[in-house]
Amino acid sequence: MILKSFRIKNFRSIKDSGECYLNPNITVLAGKNESGKTNVLEGLEKLNKATKFEETDTPLHLKTKEPIEIEFCFEIDTKEIKNILKNLEIDIKLKESYNLTFEYYIIKSNKKSDYTISGELIDILNRELQKLNKKIFEKTNKTINKIYAIIKKYNKTEISEEIKLFDGDSHEEIINKINSLIDTINKNLSLINEQNDKEKLDELRNKVVDIKFKTDIDSTIAKINREIISLIPRMVLFNSFNDILPSEVPISDITNQNTLKTKYGIVEDFIKLSKLNIDALSKTQDRQKRKNIVNKASKICSDVFGKYWKQDPIEISVSYDEPLLSFFVQDVVLDENKKEVRGESYTPKQRSKGLQWYMAFFLRLKAEGLEKGNLILIDEPGLYLHAKAQKDVLELLEELSKENQIIFTTHSPYLIDPDRLARIKLLIRDEKTKETIIQNNFTKGADEDTLTPIITAIGLDLSQGIAFSKKKNIVVEGVSDYFYLQTMLHFLKSKKHYKFPEDIAIIPCVGHTKASTVVSLLIGWGLEDYKIVLDRKGTNKTYNKLIKDSIPEGKIIFVGENNSDSIEALFSKKDTDKYNLLSDELSKTIVSKKFFEEITQRGDIEFSEETIENFQELLNKIKNSSNDEGG
Repeated sequence: MILKSFRIKNFRSIKDSGECYLNPNITVLAGKNESGKTNVLEGLEKLNKATKFEETDTPLHLKTKEPIEIEFCFEIDTKEIKNILKNLEIDIKLKESYNLTFEYYIIKSNKKSDYTISGELIDILNRELQKLNKKIFEKTNKTINKIYAIIKKYNKTEISEEIKLFDGDSHEEIINKINSLIDTINKNLSLINEQNDKEKLDELRNKVVDIKFKTDIDSTIAKINREIISLIPRMVLFNSFNDILPSEVPISDITNQNTLKTKYGIVEDFIKLSKLNIDALSKTQDRQKRKNIVNKASKICSDVFGKYWKQDPIEISVSYDEPLLSFFVQDVVLDENKKEVRGESYTPKQRSKGLQWYMAFFLRLKAEGLEKGNLILIDEPGLYLHAKAQKDVLELLEELSKENQIIFTTHSPYLIDPDRLARIKLLIRDEKTKETIIQNNFTKGADEDTLTPIITAIGLDLSQGIAFSKKKNIVVEGVSDYFYLQTMLHFLKSKKHYKFPEDIAIIPCVGHTKASTVVSLLIGWGLEDYKIVLDRKGTNKTYNKLIKDSIPEGKIIFVGENNSDSIEALFSKKDTDKYNLLSDELSKTIVSKKFFEEITQRGDIEFSEETIENFQELLNKIKNSSNDEGG
C-alpha cells in the first residue's frame, strides 16, 4: 500500500497546495528557504492516528475560516483487499477486470469527524455489497415463502400483507421487516401442533434473524475501512539529526526501556541495527563473552555503515566496562604493506560535525528502515556534508526506498538525480500572499532560485560525461541545445540509420555568452579543430564578440535561415505540442533534459518529416563543416 498523492489545505503557510503526485519510491520536494518544505512534511505526519492538530497549525495570515484538511490518496492492490474480505468472511468476489490497484482517499481534518473516507475502492465495494444483498434477498424471500406456507397450514386468518425484501430497502427498513416477520412467527408458534413443522419454523426463524447483520452495508464498509487503515504506512518524520552517539552511557539506562527511548534514541538505533544483545551483556560476568558480544555488534554496524560511507573508511565500535557502555570511531588506514590497520580511536564528539550528522542520520534511518513499509519523511538531509558525502546520502535513500516510500526536501543539487527528474516536485511560496503551493512539473511558474539546484544537478551530471575530441569539437550555446541535438541524433541513428562521425564531440556552454571562454580553453589545449553553433535569434552580441575575439567567421554555424530561428524552432508545431517543448527561459534546461530521457528510453517514438529534415540539415552542416574553409 503506497501513498499516491496528497493535498494540504489551510495548514500553516498553505492555503491549498494543490494535488501532489508521488513517486512510489522517492519523491523530492525541491524549494528555496522559507518555501514551506517543513510545513508540508509536518502536515503529512498528521496522518498518524496519535498525531493531533495544534493551535499553531491554523494559518494566522490566511483569511479563511475553513478547517484544516489534509487529503491522502493511497493505492491498495487487489491482493490486499481480497485478504481483508477473506479475514472478515465477506463473500465478495472481485472481478479480474478490476484494476490491480484502487484509489483510497482519507481526509484528516481538525473537525470533530477527524477522518473522512472515500474513493474508487469504496464505490466498488458498495456496488458489490449491493449485488451480494440482492442475492441474499432472493434467498431470504424463498425462506419467507416457506415460513408463510407453514403458518397458513395452522392459521386460517388472512395475513394482511406478506413481507418481502427489495433491492431499494434501506438497512433500517430491512430490520423493521425482519422484526415484524419474527413477531408473526412467534405469535403463530403456539398454534402449531405438528412437531416437525414447529422445528422447521424455528429453524427458518433463525436463518432470517441472521439476515439483519449480513445486509448492513454501512457496518460492513466500516469494518473494511478499519482493516485498511491498519495497513496504512506509519509516517516517520526526521527533521533533526542532532542526537549524536554519546561517548558513554550507563548500561542501567539502556536496560530501562523508558529511559532508552526518551533519552538515548540513537543508542536504541545502534542496538537495533547492530543486533547488540544488551540482555546477555548485562547478565554475564564473563569478560570473554562480553568481548565477543560487543565485537560482533561492532562488526555488523561497521560493515553496514561502510556500504554507504564512501569517504575515508571508518569503523564504529562499542565496548563494555561495567557499568558503562562506550562508543568509538576509528579510521581505517593502509600501512606500508598496504594492509588495512586500525587508527586511533576517537569518541563521536571528537569527529567532524558532518560525520556526526551522517552517523546519526544513518543509524536513525537504517534502524527505522528495518521496519518495512514505513513512509519516511526527511527534512533537508545532508546540510553539514560536502558534495561527495551528499551523494552517499542519496545512495542510502535509494537503498531504503526499496522497502520504504521516501519523501525528502532539499535545495542541494547533489541530492537531485538528473536521470530521475520526474520524481521532483517544486515548492513555491507566493511573495505577495505568502502561500505555499506545490508544482508537479517545472515548465512554468518557478523562479530562478527554485530551479537553480535542478539545473545545477543537470550541469554537474553533464560535465562528468563530456569528453573533448582530438578530431573535432562542436560548441553549442546552451545545455538545452546540447540535449536537443543529442536526442535527435540518437533518434536518427536508431530509426533512420543516419551516419554521423564518432569523432565529433558536442560540448555545451552555460549560455551563449560563454562561447568565447570555451573556445579559448580548446585553443589553449591545442584543439583548434572546432566549430560554434549559434541560434540566429538573440545571438548578435555573441557573434560580434566572437569576431572581436578573432574567432574566424568560418568557425560559426548558424541554425536555420531566418533571424527568428533557434534549435527549438527546428521542431514542427505538431512535435512541439506533442512533446510539450514550449517553456519559459528558466526551465529550458529541464524541459530539454526530460525530453532527452523520454526519447532515449522509449522505442515507440516518431517525429514529423519537417522535424526530421530540419535536424538532418543542421547535423549535415556540422558533419560537413570539417571540409569548409577554416575548418
